[in-house]
Amino acid sequence: MIGIDLNKHIEFTHGSMRYFDAGERYVTRLCPDNVLLMVFKGVLRFVEDGIQYEIKTGEYFIQKDNSYQEGTLPCDSPEYFYVHFTSSWLPDNSEIPQRGNFDIEKFMPYMEELDALCHSDSSHTLKTYRFLNLLLKLAQPKYKNPVVSQIVDYINNSFTQNISLDDLCNKFNFSKNHIIRLFNEDVGTTPVKYINTLRLNRANHLMESTAASLEAIAIDCGFNNYSHFYNLFYSKNKMSPTRYRKRFR
Repeated sequence: MIGIDLNKHIEFTHGSMRYFDAGERYVTRLCPDNVLLMVFKGVLRFVEDGIQYEIKTGEYFIQKDNSYQEGTLPCDSPEYFYVHFTSSWLPDNSEIPQRGNFDIEKFMPYMEELDALCHSDSSHTLKTYRFLNLLLKLAQPKYKNPVVSQIVDYINNSFTQNISLDDLCNKFNFSKNHIIRLFNEDVGTTPVKYINTLRLNRANHLMESTAASLEAIAIDCGFNNYSHFYNLFYSKNKMSPTRYRKRFR
């Protein structure tokens, strides 16, 4: 199965919630974009380039760009979220498979937030950021330890805030050594390094796509001060934030 390449440029176009009437059929079209479909109720049916697909509740599917889609069969009153976007494809599913399952309860807040942004005058940058965040959540590995999964979810939702290892210990009622050991066994790194990676990735995106000052970006990404941000950024990228940004100006 093919998959989306997360190492290549991904461009958000538009998206929305969609609610089918009973017996309604999918649209017939030649679609130039990739389209992420996330079904949270009912069954969605369509033909893509001659192949019949049935996407059930709790499943997602990514329609391939420049494919011909037809609604040959009626659908079972599906309710779903869709996003049009451009991206590159991988020959295998090593990053985001074309088709898979998702936790409706977990993903619904992200779908609702992006849907609201898509129907507002919010910046394209913010919409793109939220969409990329949703894609990254689809790409997240399924952790063996449920506690680790909860910690990862909490960090992913809170990394721009002032969270620390002490905060994780207080929230999940474990010692520092226990949390570090569990996290490292399942994720392959420490919680602090994981948090800093998320913050630095967000900083990269903001430096590439906005004109905000470096100091403001550092604070926005959850760093306490610019000096801390600078040292971590230089260690990872082997260049200063100023030099990095000049590459995109």
